[in-house]
Amino acid sequence: MPTNITYKNSTLTTITNGQSKILKTIGKYMEDDLIITNMANNQSSSITLTPTTYQQIQNITPDSGYEGLSGVTVTVNPIPSQYIIPAGTITITSNGTHDVSQYADAEVNISTVNNQNKTVVPSETTQSITADTGYSGLGTVTINGITNTYVGSSVPRRSGTDVSTTITSNYYITAIPSGYYAESVQRNMPDVGAITIIPSETSQIAVSADRHVSGNITVAAITPTYVGSEITTNPTITVSGPTVTVPSGYYDSQQTKTIANAVTTEITVGAFTPTISVDNNGLISTNSTTRGGSYMPIQTSGYISSFEKIRYNMPIGASTYQLPTLPAQSFTPSSSTQTVTSTGKYMLGDITVEPIPSQYIVPSGTLTITSVDTTTTFDATNYASVAVNLKNADVTAY
Repeated sequence: MPTNITYKNSTLTTITNGQSKILKTIGKYMEDDLIITNMANNQSSSITLTPTTYQQIQNITPDSGYEGLSGVTVTVNPIPSQYIIPAGTITITSNGTHDVSQYADAEVNISTVNNQNKTVVPSETTQSITADTGYSGLGTVTINGITNTYVGSSVPRRSGTDVSTTITSNYYITAIPSGYYAESVQRNMPDVGAITIIPSETSQIAVSADRHVSGNITVAAITPTYVGSEITTNPTITVSGPTVTVPSGYYDSQQTKTIANAVTTEITVGAFTPTISVDNNGLISTNSTTRGGSYMPIQTSGYISSFEKIRYNMPIGASTYQLPTLPAQSFTPSSSTQTVTSTGKYMLGDITVEPIPSQYIVPSGTLTITSVDTTTTFDATNYASVAVNLKNADVTAY
């Protein structure tokens, strides 16, 4: 944008874009003003605005080919008619809807307020509560509670004839339809009373799932002489050489087995009475001697009814043998078995068995229970058995 600088109506210089000029005026007397004239090519423009309730910012830029704007005209229209400045006060003296759009204040001054209090009883239909004629409005409206015995009109009324009972192979079913029952309904299950079961080798159903047992279910004891069907009775006893085999099984009477052609050996030794002594430590000592005798040669098989004896002399020397020993022992009886390992031992002291501890008892007698409730506890400490004999009336439920 070129700029002219004139002095006394004469152009001193012209400055174009990107240039600068220095006017050497220092120490000079200026007879007239320096005039700097913008020679830009500007565009005139105009804009029209209508007032609103929010701020409006309008950006105006020159079109292509213009360096700037000049002579911009802004026209502001009048405020629209729907915008007003409320003023004054309106006085309201009656109930109803009043136009207060032109007023800055509204004063309510109703001389008589006559509200009506009402009580509403709940029902199964919607109720609209309004003030009666002559009242200015509603005061306190009280809604009564629904009675605790109320049953809706859509709830079916039922009786005992609506309850059905069905017995299937697995269940006892009592069908109780939905609805309101004015009184209680009872249905009794089939009762089989007391039952006694004799044990057998097959499973038994004591009570079907669709039955009620009012008595005891007793399982009889297995007889002491019972032998299972899988146990072999009187199996055959066999002999092989010197071995007699007695198979496992049940023998209903005493069994014998004759051993034929048994091998027999007989040895005869002349009479000899040794002197035997045992000291306090279990050492056995005998004296020595020589004795003559006879014996029969040992055969490998066959039954021997007679034999010829062969004479021989058998020296018997003195010998000793130390018996295994066991010192004195003391045991206190308990709930488990205790074994004194004394087999084949020479006792060096006594075996003392202490008294049974006082906490052990011998239960005896029978505790009979004929009635219970949900919190009854019976002390059966000293009894050997408990007999429970209850009926429906003997059980108290809480």
